Amino acid sequence: MTIDEAMALALEHHRAGRLSDAEAIYRQVLTVVADHADALCLLGSIAHQVGRHGVAIDLIGRAITRNPGVADYHNNRGEALRALGRLDEAVQAYQRALTLRPGCPQTSGNLVAALTQLGRAADAVVIGEAALTDGEVDPVLLNNLGVAYKERSRTGPAIACYERALRRDPDHLDAQLNLCNALRQQGRNDEACARYVGMVARHPDSAPLWRLYLSCLLYCDERDEEFFHAEHRRFGDRFARADAPLATPLHRDRNPARRLRIGILSSDLCDHPAGRSIRAWFAHRDRAAFELTCYAEVLRPDDDTRWFEARSDRWRSTVGMSDRDVVEQIRTDGIDILIVVAGHFDDNRLTIAGWRAAPLQVAASDAATSGLATMDYVLLSPLLDPPGGRERWTERRLHLPSFFTHEPALDAPPVVAPPALTTGRVTFGSFNNPTKITPRVVALWSAVLQRMPEARLLLKCADRYADPAVRERYEALFAAHGIGPDRLELRPRGTPRAEHLGEYGDIDIALDSFPFSGSTTTLEALWMGVPVVSLIGDGMVQRMSASFLHAVGLEWCVAQDADDFVAIAAALAVDLPRLAALRADLRRRVAGSALCDGAGQTRALEANLRAAWRALTPAY
Repeated sequence: MTIDEAMALALEHHRAGRLSDAEAIYRQVLTVVADHADALCLLGSIAHQVGRHGVAIDLIGRAITRNPGVADYHNNRGEALRALGRLDEAVQAYQRALTLRPGCPQTSGNLVAALTQLGRAADAVVIGEAALTDGEVDPVLLNNLGVAYKERSRTGPAIACYERALRRDPDHLDAQLNLCNALRQQGRNDEACARYVGMVARHPDSAPLWRLYLSCLLYCDERDEEFFHAEHRRFGDRFARADAPLATPLHRDRNPARRLRIGILSSDLCDHPAGRSIRAWFAHRDRAAFELTCYAEVLRPDDDTRWFEARSDRWRSTVGMSDRDVVEQIRTDGIDILIVVAGHFDDNRLTIAGWRAAPLQVAASDAATSGLATMDYVLLSPLLDPPGGRERWTERRLHLPSFFTHEPALDAPPVVAPPALTTGRVTFGSFNNPTKITPRVVALWSAVLQRMPEARLLLKCADRYADPAVRERYEALFAAHGIGPDRLELRPRGTPRAEHLGEYGDIDIALDSFPFSGSTTTLEALWMGVPVVSLIGDGMVQRMSASFLHAVGLEWCVAQDADDFVAIAAALAVDLPRLAALRADLRRRVAGSALCDGAGQTRALEANLRAAWRALTPAY
């Protein structure tokens, strides 16, 4: 067999997904021709496909050294660089590829994706739109341009791109996922959820798809607890890997009094609400009793990332690593207890816990059961887990004084008097994500506005309401209940945190969302002196705001049903002296509550972890 024949056979295996067969032939070719550029590049492509991105970069780099004029080599190296989060280098690689082969839709699409990830969505849109006019268009370009549009708060054009990509390739999973994300960004959760159900049936082994589907269920207006729990168990069964053969055995030193090795697995070790909710653990931990290792899926580190790293004993970036490799690293590090933060959200890798990465595994800052038999405990607070509650868990529950610890912003402006004292009319408001503002929420908030015909409603969430499709949707939803646009203010602009907190000064009373209540937004409102009216429900996500309100003595702001919600909001609105007095005192209440007791929260966490370790069965 000639070299050319061998390469043709290897490519056939490669395209058919028979990677081990293809790899063996590429390596055989390289034993004959050590610098065979195509074999080096394609061997690097296989390394990239299986998550060995550093190896891929080296192999493809050798191919480029041998033959620098091949566009595919630079494009493929860019893909491996992007997978490792080396985005500036990836951009350079794609640009070089486009210099060699101008107008390539695949490479243009990859460049659009890298620029978007770098926070340069405006540049990405310009390049993507230019590539669309250059001739042939493929789903990669359409999908990635859609993501860039979404980042620019233009979900209408984004959805059009995704739908066009799916007409070309109905099984393009990324386009399907991104379409659902754009629908959710417009608040169209039920439509997204219906799509997810079909997608899970077609792609049952896609962990990102499952994560997005399960998180979407949290936002839907109607929730069947049996179905909700069954879907999480189905996820848990699908990604059960505890019996998979691994090179590194579990750490077995069960001395209950020794210094415990704690691992934190999170994509939110950055400027993110989930990251802020666990900062107290880092600031107040007992260093003599607990060693801390972070496994950070942080693609774009920031100042907060460096804060976390400086307070860790060991820092591991997991960007670009396969689940198996992360698990092997956790086991090699001898982690006793792995804490998975906000596993249902963002880029968090809940499936790693399915491998039994550590003898004990704990879910924290999450919104529902993991569904994994290997997740031993979940951290809650008493009000989120009431006796006789309907929500079901695969984990045992550990209670902390508060679900979140609120770390007040040092640059938060002072509390101001209720704006109604100067405007002459009450302003209700919500800074919650529009994804939480379902049609039922709109109906209830409209009932409040109907009871108070002079009142207005202010909505803000980053730059979500700069999106014409989002504005039009919510104006139409409120109009259906007789609330015209003259009574709504949909603020289109995201602002720095201190300025954002100051905008609570434009709200007299905050109205909470359901079935997914506020968390960060509720804590921020209370800190800025704004009372929050919340409708409690059965699931933990329906009780988060209620738990915060109870902590500061505002349990009377927690409604039991829709009529109660309207009555509480209206009673607050007509008693401005009471509202002003409450507003002046709320920050003091929050500061003196368990919500701000980071040291107490950390001691409670450590006591729970130590007790769980002592109770560990001899099976490990």
